[in-house]
Amino acid sequence: MVQRCLAAQSVLDAWQGHPFAWGTADCAHLASAALVAMGHPDPLAQIAPYASERQARKALKALGYAGLASALDALGLERIAPAHALPADLCLLPSESSLDALGVALGEARALAFCEGACQIGDQGIATVAWRVPWRPQ
Repeated sequence: MVQRCLAAQSVLDAWQGHPFAWGTADCAHLASAALVAMGHPDPLAQIAPYASERQARKALKALGYAGLASALDALGLERIAPAHALPADLCLLPSESSLDALGVALGEARALAFCEGACQIGDQGIATVAWRVPWRPQ
């Protein structure tokens, strides 16, 4: 649990307050940072660069994913109820875009996610699904 908390804190420290930008500072990059902090390889290494929602959807489709949920499922992460998310787990949140948004669980029903144009702490209770991110020591 200590490693999870340290990983979640490192993502929070690095990302909180960042303005949203497709392809460089968006929910996929936030989730990727959490995965890397937990010892996983960067899943964005295989995705084509994108600078808009349309390009992001196209990049996901080129890899055979219908959306962000199917991309996380393909990583082999276990789906869990959002209420069971531990620090550094990932969660899927509703979004204004046609793609849902990914957030990083922080504990105490809080998640770090992009909202209102910036990365900030919000309510994890609105998550529709979550994924357990196992610790992989390097």
